[in-house]
Amino acid sequence: MEKHHIAKVSQKEKQFLYNYLFAKETWAHYEIRLYMSIINLFSPMQSFYLTQQMLKNGSETIDVNWNHQADFLYIILSTALIMAFQGKIPELAQLIKQAGNSIHNEQYPYEKTELHFIKGLLNYLKGDRIVAKQSIKESIDVFQVLNSPKLVDLYNRRWQEFLNRQKIDNKKFR
Repeated sequence: MEKHHIAKVSQKEKQFLYNYLFAKETWAHYEIRLYMSIINLFSPMQSFYLTQQMLKNGSETIDVNWNHQADFLYIILSTALIMAFQGKIPELAQLIKQAGNSIHNEQYPYEKTELHFIKGLLNYLKGDRIVAKQSIKESIDVFQVLNSPKLVDLYNRRWQEFLNRQKIDNKKFR
């Protein structure tokens, strides 16, 4: 909603949505789709906690419908990107593992490539710049091979934004 400037969402409304989703004992189609559409409303750590709640309380849903598997994976990867940009290494590593466990077959080539990109971000955060740059380059190369110039542009921008954020964060601690 806020992302598309359709409506302004107050702090009270954000808190209501967070509390609603966090308290759901079973995440079904509605909760998953709602969360997908508002994930960016929340603070990074709120997104992480809600994603963990979804994984815990949506396990019955994921086994029923392959569309829900794709939705789960989208949410995990989106949250992983948020954690990478925040430099949250333990949370990012956990999400990478959960995403890897969610990819059961060859059905998700885009998601596998995005996961490879995110692993590159984790390697960068851990200080392994050579492996990180190799993973990022491989991911972008896959999109080039698939003749997806918009994805190439998107992931080049994400990489630059990530690097720029790291420079800003490094300056804060000097």
